Amino acid sequence: MSELLKRLYNIARALGPEGKVGSPGMNDKKPDNDFPTRIIEDLANFNLAPPASFEAVRQARNLEFKKYHPDKHHGDPEKAETAKQIMQIYNASYERLKEFYKTR
Repeated sequence: MSELLKRLYNIARALGPEGKVGSPGMNDKKPDNDFPTRIIEDLANFNLAPPASFEAVRQARNLEFKKYHPDKHHGDPEKAETAKQIMQIYNASYERLKEFYKTR
């Protein structure tokens, strides 16, 4: 259960101060392992940690998409809306990671 809470916390942190998916720059303070803090947080959204490969990110994203895709909840509008918000966070994290790995 605590692992789920950690992941939910990381997902919630991906939201900006206004409650919208934010896109902070990737030039945030870098920890010792040469990964920007934002990238480490994005990896944590997919339950990964540096030095994860982009292939691992892609596979983790696909697993999360299968679990949370809004189409799975077409009968329950509240669950569909929550799934849509989760997918927006995952998409934002994935796009930042894709750009990071492309320039790396």
